[in-house]
Amino acid sequence: QTSLETYWQREVVFELIGGSVPIVSLMGPLAKDTVLVGFGHRGSQVHGPNEHIYIDNFYKGISTIVSFLQAVAEK
Repeated sequence: QTSLETYWQREVVFELIGGSVPIVSLMGPLAKDTVLVGFGHRGSQVHGPNEHIYIDNFYKGISTIVSFLQAVAEK
């Protein structure tokens, strides 16, 4: 949560929006602590022929994941 708020300068909103990620169920016991975070936007046309992501979201997403993994490694 801290990593997200640091790079996006907004309060984190936890939202259940459906969809599936089949690989998670194949991970068995490792999937217990899975975190899924999206960096797209509502109009990104996910899985559509014109799917897209803003470049700024892409780079902020990379920075957020690096920060998150560093925080996890420190615990």
